[in-house]
Amino acid sequence: MSALLARLLKEEAHLNVAHLSLDDFYLTRLDREYLSQESHPLLATRGVPGTHDISLALNTLKTLRSKQNIPLPGFDKANDDRMDEANWPVVKSPVDLVILEG
Repeated sequence: MSALLARLLKEEAHLNVAHLSLDDFYLTRLDREYLSQESHPLLATRGVPGTHDISLALNTLKTLRSKQNIPLPGFDKANDDRMDEANWPVVKSPVDLVILEG
């Protein structure tokens, strides 16, 4: 639903929309494996509280206010790991609207 809304706002209202999902901010598999060994085994599985990279999320949202092109994090569920930064989509600034679904 949020992807459809973003597309409609881009095409019909001509807004520059940054579309993100909470899933894009999961910790890497390596980070989750470490946490599962240090804190609790459930932390190896994405979706459990404590498996999101809060710093990455906050920094991304803060950067969206700047006047630069912004790479948006992505998570590859098939590989259960964060996408390589070289493959992150880039949103051009200025951003008119941020949709963060989750």
